[in-house]
Amino acid sequence: MTTWDRKYLLDAVLKHEINPGRVFTAQFKLDNIQKAYEVMDQRKAIKSLLVF
Repeated sequence: MTTWDRKYLLDAVLKHEINPGRVFTAQFKLDNIQKAYEVMDQRKAIKSLLVF
């Protein structure tokens, strides 16, 4: 990432044009870890949060 990229991205975050805070798009119990990987593989989730 270049300095220009960081400035551009920071500006977009501060203007609420993008929201970097939403990383996990699905949540699964540890018993369903296989399903968590499947939905990411199928592009139905960006990141799966595993709850212990």
